[in-house]
Amino acid sequence: MNRVSFSRMVMNSQDYTRLNSEKLLDLQRQLSTGKKIEKASDDPDVAARSKRLQNRLRRDEQLVRNIENTSHMIGEAETQMSSVVEQLQRVRTLTLQAVNAPMTTADMALIATEINQQLEGMLRTGNTKVGGKTLFGGAETDQDAFTAARNGIGEIESVSYQGDDVELGVEMQGVIPITWPGSRIFSKGPMILKNTNQTWNGSSVSNYADREISAAFVPSSGVMEGSMRINGKLINYDLDGNPTSGEGDSLLDIARAINDGDAGVRAEVSGSMQGTTGVSTPLQNFSTEFVGFQNGTIKINGSSMNVTNEDTIFTLANRINSLQANTGVTADVYDANGEKVDGIPNVPEATQPLYLRLNGGVEIEDNGSSDSNIMQILGITSTPPENSGRNLSGNVIENYAIKISGDKPGPFSIEDASGSIVKDLGLTSGVVSGGDIFSTLISLRDKLREGDSSYARDALLPEIDSAMDSVEVYRTEAGVRTNLLDTRKSRLEEVITNNTKLLSDVEDVDLAEVITELRNQENTQTAALRAVSDVLKLSLLNYLG
Repeated sequence: MNRVSFSRMVMNSQDYTRLNSEKLLDLQRQLSTGKKIEKASDDPDVAARSKRLQNRLRRDEQLVRNIENTSHMIGEAETQMSSVVEQLQRVRTLTLQAVNAPMTTADMALIATEINQQLEGMLRTGNTKVGGKTLFGGAETDQDAFTAARNGIGEIESVSYQGDDVELGVEMQGVIPITWPGSRIFSKGPMILKNTNQTWNGSSVSNYADREISAAFVPSSGVMEGSMRINGKLINYDLDGNPTSGEGDSLLDIARAINDGDAGVRAEVSGSMQGTTGVSTPLQNFSTEFVGFQNGTIKINGSSMNVTNEDTIFTLANRINSLQANTGVTADVYDANGEKVDGIPNVPEATQPLYLRLNGGVEIEDNGSSDSNIMQILGITSTPPENSGRNLSGNVIENYAIKISGDKPGPFSIEDASGSIVKDLGLTSGVVSGGDIFSTLISLRDKLREGDSSYARDALLPEIDSAMDSVEVYRTEAGVRTNLLDTRKSRLEEVITNNTKLLSDVEDVDLAEVITELRNQENTQTAALRAVSDVLKLSLLNYLG
C-alpha cells in the first residue's frame, strides 16, 4: 500500500486551489471586459482570427470614409457644373434677345455688359476650391485652374488653363476618378484635328485616300515603321508595306489603326470623289446604258453589295447609303453643272450627264471574276482594276484628309512616339474645333458691343449650345459616379456589419454563460477551500491511539 505523505497532500491541495483561483480570476476578467481573451497567448487561434477580422474591418471602414469624402467632392463638382449650365443658359437667352429683337447699339452694349458679368462668374466657378484644393485643375490642386489676362479697364481679354488633364481618383476596389480637368468642363466640345501639311487631291494615283502614304511623301524622320501616342495609347503604323496588302499604310489604314487603338478618339477620312463618266437622262438601267456592263458584287470598305442589270445610278447610290453604318461612305448624284440631284430626274432641270459622287474615305474592291465593273465604267476605279482597294481614279472634289475627334468634350493628346507621321501630317496644328468657352464669351461680348449680331448668331450661338452639351456630358458622368459610389458604400456597410458580427462571435463572451460558470466556479472554489482547511487541521496526533 502506497502511503501519501502529509506534505504531498498539502502541495496538491494548494495546486488545486491555485488552479481554481486562476480560473475564477479569468472568468471575472471575461465578465468585466466582455472579451474571451486578453492577450494572444490566452488563445492563439482566437487571436489570429480576431486579428484578420480587425484588419478587414479597418480596411473597409477606411473605404467607407473615402467614399464619403469622394462623394462630397463629386457632389460639389456636380453643383458647379450645374452652375455653369445655368450661366450658359443665361448667356444663350441674352444672345437670342440680341439677335432676334430690334436693338440699338446701346441696347446690345447693355447685354454685352451682362455677358461680361457671366464671364466673370464662370471664371470664379472654374477656380472653385474644396477643402483648399482646386476642383477643376486636374492634379494641379494648389493653384487656380484658370488665370485671366485683363485690359486697361479690368475686363477679361483671355483666359488660360493652368492645370493639367489628369483625373484624380481614389482606390475603391478599382480606381474611381473624382475630378474633371477644367480643360474639359469649360470646353466648347470635343477637339477635332485634321491634317494640314499634306494634300490628297487625286492629282496622281498617289494622292488618293486608298493609296500608300509613302507614295505621297517621305517622312521627315525617315522612319517608315513607327508609332504615334494618343492619350497615352500607342498606335503603330507601317508606311512601306504590311503583310495584308503588301503595300504601305494609307490614310484609311491609319484611321483604322487609331479606331482599333482604344485611345478615346475616333478617326475618319473625309473628302469626296466623283466619277469621270456620267449617265444620260431619261434614266436607263446599267445594262441598257453601258455596253459591256457586268453585274456582280463590289466591296466598299470591306462591305459587299450587289449590282444588277436593273440598277440605275440612283439605286446604286441608295444601296451605297444603306451600308453607311459599316463603311462610313455616302453617295450622291450630281449633274453636269455641279448641282445635287435628288430623286429620279425625268425633267430637263437636271443637266445631263449625271455623275456618282462618293463622300468619305473609300476603298473599292472590284477586281474579281464575279465582281461588277460598274465603278470602272463610271470612272471611279481604274480599268483594268489594280490591287484590291488601291484603285481609285475619279475626280477629287474635296481633298481627302484624316480627321480625329475626341470621344468626350475637351482636348486630347497626340504626339509622335517614334517616327514623324503626326508632325508630317500637321495634326497638332490642324485644330478644326475645340478650345474653351471663355473665348466664346469674350468674342460674344466684343461682337455685341460692335453691333455685330449676325456673327453672334451664326458663329457663337452654336458654340454656346455645344458647350452646354459638353457640360451635360460630364454632369451625367458625375451622377453615374455618385451612384456607383453609393452602391459600393452599401455593399461595404453590409460587409462591415457581417464582419463585426463575426468578430463579436470570435472575441466577445456570452455573459449569461460566463455568469453561470463563474457561480459554479465560486462554489467549487469554496468547497475546495473548505476541504483544504479540513485537511490542514489534521496532525500525527489524529493517528495515535
